[in-house]
Amino acid sequence: MLVIRSFRPSDLEKVKRLSDNTLREPYDPSLFTTIYALSPEGFIVAVDGGEVVGFVLGVEEDRMLRILMLAVDERYRCRGVGSALFDELLCRFSNRNLSGITLEVRTNNSGAIDFYRKRGFEIVEILPGYYTDGSPAYKMVRKPFF
Repeated sequence: MLVIRSFRPSDLEKVKRLSDNTLREPYDPSLFTTIYALSPEGFIVAVDGGEVVGFVLGVEEDRMLRILMLAVDERYRCRGVGSALFDELLCRFSNRNLSGITLEVRTNNSGAIDFYRKRGFEIVEILPGYYTDGSPAYKMVRKPFF
């Protein structure tokens, strides 16, 4: 049974493994613990049978919710996991009077771009060389928050 809940420090190894397997950007484990310390309400995991199958990281920045990462195990994609994580993140930040949501996504990640467009995001900028491998990103924004 799928459970959406707050990240726990004991999840770190599983989150790091999922990140390594689904995102093409190498992240040091300390990044996750730092973000958790800054924004514990914005670090949410999806767990199935004790396995972390998805996670989202969000922080408040300049009156906007910034989604830093959203990752879902390939076996769980198109099954509502990403939507559940996204919806829970919005719920947790809904009482902050934020003006919108922003994120960056690889320009060739059509699945993620479609996911965000269906949720009201628009591409507002191309960020050349955004990722460590030199790949560009789209900056996407959704205004208003809801």
